[in-house]
Amino acid sequence: GKCDYLFFDGFTVDESDGRQFPRAASDVLQLSHFYRHVPVLHPGLVVRTSVMQAYGFNRDLNLAADFDLMVRFVVDKLSGKHVRFFGVHVVSGGLSEQHRVRARWQATGSLWRHDPSLSGRLKIFISFVRFLALHSLIVGVVHRWPWLRRTLQRIRQSHESPR
Repeated sequence: GKCDYLFFDGFTVDESDGRQFPRAASDVLQLSHFYRHVPVLHPGLVVRTSVMQAYGFNRDLNLAADFDLMVRFVVDKLSGKHVRFFGVHVVSGGLSEQHRVRARWQATGSLWRHDPSLSGRLKIFISFVRFLALHSLIVGVVHRWPWLRRTLQRIRQSHESPR
């Protein structure tokens, strides 16, 4: 009753084959958690009405407004509570995934605006460059050769299976 927002764990479901990837959040969100990925799936965020009215979405960010909202909550040190429950399933293939580079660019801009430190900005820049390299590899190589994608999926599954 005293926190500004709740956030839940969730699963990302691959639209092509139904594989589920758990996305467990940290108990306390820190700005550094946002450098590499979105630490909370946006449907797993429940915000107090008064907080949402005060903050609102940045309408200039059509693909990363939810990301920016979470970043602002963390930067402003609002009180959030992690609910250890997998309450969200998100199927891949949404708008931000269809326009992945632009979505990541908007998210990077949000981080850049909210972390003025030189070390933070360097980490944000490196994270974006790493994303571009991996994205180029996946789109340029893995997606063009279906046999390679299947092989990589089998390797990943063998590492994820209990031993």
